[in-house]
Amino acid sequence: MKPRRSGTIVTISSRVGRILATFADAHYSASKAALLGLTRQVALEAAPDNVHLNAIAPGLVETPTLSGSVGERKREAARAATPLRCIGTTSAIAELVLFLLSPKSDYIAGATVDINGGELIR
Repeated sequence: MKPRRSGTIVTISSRVGRILATFADAHYSASKAALLGLTRQVALEAAPDNVHLNAIAPGLVETPTLSGSVGERKREAARAATPLRCIGTTSAIAELVLFLLSPKSDYIAGATVDINGGELIR
C-alpha cells in the first residue's frame, strides 16, 4: 500500500474497547482497546502515504456463537438496554466495512465508528 500510495484498512474491535462491559474478561477488553489505539497510531503514520485506517466497534451481533452462548432472556435484556431495541446483524457490519473500504470514505482516517444500536448514547 505504501509504495502504491493508496490503500484502506478496516480493523474490527468491539464496544468493550471503548466502555466497561460486565460480560467481557479483562484480556478481551484490553485487546480491543489496544486495537483501537493501534488503528489510530498507524492511521497517523500511514496518512502521508494516502493509506486510510479506520476501526469499527460493534455492539452485540447476532451470530451462531452468540445464539449458542447467550440465552433468549439475556438477549432480550440486551435488546431492551439498547436505544434501538435490537441486536446487530452481520450484514449491517459488512455494509459498514464496505462503506469504509469505498471511495465514499476517502476523508475518514483514524476514526472509530460505533455500530451498536445507540448503546453509547446513554
